Amino acid sequence: MAAMARRLLIMSALVAVALAGTWIVAVQRPGSDSSTHCYAALAPQISVTSVYVQPDDGYSPVLDEINQAHCSIDLSMYLLSDGVVIEALINAANRGIVVRVILERSPFNSYGGQEDVVAELTAAGVEVQWASDRFQFSHAKYMVVDRQSAILGNQNFTGAGFNSNREFGVVTTEPSVVMQAAAVFDADWKGSTTIEGLSTLIVSPANARARILELINSADTSIWMYAEVLRDERFTQALDRAAARGVDVRLIVNPGIDDDNVPYYLDAMAHGVQVRVLNRPYVHAKLIIVDSERALIGSQNYSSTSLDQNREVGLIVSDPDSLSRLVDVFTRDWQKSAPADSISTVFPRLTERAVFGSISSGRWGVV
Repeated sequence: MAAMARRLLIMSALVAVALAGTWIVAVQRPGSDSSTHCYAALAPQISVTSVYVQPDDGYSPVLDEINQAHCSIDLSMYLLSDGVVIEALINAANRGIVVRVILERSPFNSYGGQEDVVAELTAAGVEVQWASDRFQFSHAKYMVVDRQSAILGNQNFTGAGFNSNREFGVVTTEPSVVMQAAAVFDADWKGSTTIEGLSTLIVSPANARARILELINSADTSIWMYAEVLRDERFTQALDRAAARGVDVRLIVNPGIDDDNVPYYLDAMAHGVQVRVLNRPYVHAKLIIVDSERALIGSQNYSSTSLDQNREVGLIVSDPDSLSRLVDVFTRDWQKSAPADSISTVFPRLTERAVFGSISSGRWGVV
């Protein structure tokens, strides 16, 4: 559902609720008197969750939320470089919205970090903090607007994230999810190690490994996945066991990029996991669809670093409209992908020697 259509649905429902004499309490956060008054004045929300897909949906899902903010925007982002989004955040600050941003100080392979972005945002009145160094990386990608809606997924706010990568995101007004995302942000903003109220949200390193393995192990008929990174032995073994019990396990990956993934792909293929290579768009997605009934969308890669050491945030969606779209996109990408039946089709530039060299080098779990 597009953001504008979702907003119209919300407003229609609010009219019906008002006529019935029943209101839903708006989510608020502690703060100054002015911020409390701002949140109290917001129109009530109903619970709506929808997914979006990149590069198909472009900027609208993100910009609609930023541009319609009334009180606050809290953004935690691994990579923030897209000028359109940066301008929208600055415009929000200029119209009096409290904008807070958490950024990773030293993104992997970013060659210089994000100091220029921090300087630009700070000069415009945006509050910016570097992510805590208690994480290997703050790899999360989520945003909370007015403490009433949240966007989370695997998309960095970069040009590639909007225009050339395969990415997935969730927009939700489900109060419990929004409150959990706000709690994660508040904890990280304050440097706290305690997050109150986690239940449905999947957060690394707090509960992600257990929850994701539980999802994999619950599969009865199918596990369909996109993976940019696959470097965790326990995760791969869970896929192997699923394939062994007759589950249809499918994995869409990129062509030869990073040799550290190769042993895990080969292991999965040897145990009956079907692997296909998608040339375009680039697979930055991290998506697990189980039994066409539940889907995990989040920032978690399938590596020990991501599951156990990073800050990551994800959510399992189960509404029929979201599942229908995710299954449709996966099916189309699967059909246009090339089957991988050997190492040469997965990583055509590598040799067997390079594969086993990567095993012995111990270079695992970068992000």
